Amino acid sequence: MRRAWPSFSVTYLFSLLFSVVAGCAPLPEVVTEPVGDIAPEAVPEPEQGPAPLQSPTPALPPGPPSIPLILPPLPDFAAEPALPIFAPQDAPPITGQFRREQMPERHQRDIRVGISTDRKSHKISCGEFCRAFLGGDQAGRVSGNLSAEIQGGRLVLHSDDDRNYSSSNTVTKIEAWDAGHTISVNGKNYRGRMELSIVNGCIRVVNELPVEEYLRGVVPNEIGHLDTSMFEALKAQAVAARTYAYKHFLSRSSQGFDVYADIRDQVYDGSAGESALANQAIDGSMGVVMQSNTQLVEAYYHSTCGGHTESVETWNRAPINYLQAVPDLDAQGNPWCALSSYSTWNFHYTWNEFTQIAKKNLQSAAPDKVFEFNRIEKALVLDRNPGHRVSSVLFVTDKGTFVVKGDKTRWLFRNPQNPEKTLPSAWFDIEQDSLGLTVKGRGFGHGIGLCQMGARGLAKAGYGYKEILWHYYPNVDLVKW
Repeated sequence: MRRAWPSFSVTYLFSLLFSVVAGCAPLPEVVTEPVGDIAPEAVPEPEQGPAPLQSPTPALPPGPPSIPLILPPLPDFAAEPALPIFAPQDAPPITGQFRREQMPERHQRDIRVGISTDRKSHKISCGEFCRAFLGGDQAGRVSGNLSAEIQGGRLVLHSDDDRNYSSSNTVTKIEAWDAGHTISVNGKNYRGRMELSIVNGCIRVVNELPVEEYLRGVVPNEIGHLDTSMFEALKAQAVAARTYAYKHFLSRSSQGFDVYADIRDQVYDGSAGESALANQAIDGSMGVVMQSNTQLVEAYYHSTCGGHTESVETWNRAPINYLQAVPDLDAQGNPWCALSSYSTWNFHYTWNEFTQIAKKNLQSAAPDKVFEFNRIEKALVLDRNPGHRVSSVLFVTDKGTFVVKGDKTRWLFRNPQNPEKTLPSAWFDIEQDSLGLTVKGRGFGHGIGLCQMGARGLAKAGYGYKEILWHYYPNVDLVKW
């Protein structure tokens, strides 16, 4: 899980030293951790032969309790070491299996993707004609160019030939008249059909389509547009995204669909986001999902791990056997994601800059307590999770101390050049002096599950998608439905 750090007593003593749119009511929201991060860039990987995958190192003891404000003088001691440099280790055994089974009946339907929930009108195009379901199961051929609007509390479709079609139901479904033609909503093309309904004063738009077609608009938008040398990484991403999709059927039921089309679930860009190679990878892994104890897994993934993935403990959750923290290194001890510009990074803040950023974003970071202060004087890592991301950070102010835990530290530090962006990851060290502090870190994203940039490197080195998945998700079974 991770190597040994200084003893608890020294670390503890060291720590003591230092969206509503106008007129549309909001839908209820379910707060979840992000499944993944769009890969920040496509980078070439050096040509190299296959190397053994890496095994975890031992876990650390738990961190210290909350810290008092009174800070007694202490003798000199060695500071916490810098970011660790890992050594390659023996390949772990493959503990999962590949098998076939019948798809459960509850998954034998189209996925429902939430496209829009906060607009009062939409432009819809189906080519020459649309098929509209305006009453029960009755469908009619209407103009191919429509405006969906709310009139008198009813949903009305207004065509470009000045005809109005009013639905007798609260829900209207529209699809292209010609088989295989996409449907455009506000200029973006989608496969399948659209369901329109009035919800809280706005027109909710839901895209219904087969899961395999949905994946075509997800895979390249999550891992990037790759070349043939990284084909197996595309297949691994397809399996992870497919597993996530099926796992989250009905997870947004209060909103009326299964998943959002953005980073709240998986980034789905319709048919405009497809690529031919990604489509081949989806077809080449068709129906394959990941299971643990016969249940679909939570297939989290992220952009860049920096050389070690993380466990769900960074979200203050109990350990999960297939979301372990695992080293991610080649035979020379280099991270598989080393050529990502986010493999290592650093940001510098003056104390005034950091204080202002922290005060603005304190609530979103969920500190152990909130109070008024004038300045932050010190920031100290108290303990770490198994994958080296910080477990808790102590902040010393002129009025007291507070602690921020786990991945939420990213919400507090922010990017000093662009404070709207969170810190790239929670794997970092802090260096500080009287002028300010420097945060030196690794990785991009939460660090849990599949490392997308690492998967690229593994694919180029000759690993297949099954090996890649078993590496990042130990103990899972790959099941073909």
